[in-house]
Amino acid sequence: MPELGNILLLVACLLSLTYLFLPLSFYRFVSSVIFFCVSISMAILIYCHITNDFSLENVYYHSHTTKPLIYKIYGVWGNKEGSMLLWTLVLVMYLLL
Repeated sequence: MPELGNILLLVACLLSLTYLFLPLSFYRFVSSVIFFCVSISMAILIYCHITNDFSLENVYYHSHTTKPLIYKIYGVWGNKEGSMLLWTLVLVMYLLL
């Protein structure tokens, strides 16, 4: 499951480079796909924190099994990797406007 999040982030990164070459008529579609990729990646990271998937370094260092659920969810963006992903998601939402 975490590999899917990495692949989706890579797809979003590559699609963002296509803005240089695509005509304006495709911007809305590409923005929607980028939003989908980043939001699913964030959801996967939240899911990994909730299910205690300690194969991820992020989950291993910033979560534990006795932590309450709400703190597991908030703990996703309590570190620099999760907060960068959250800010990327916010910027992609702004891109859709």
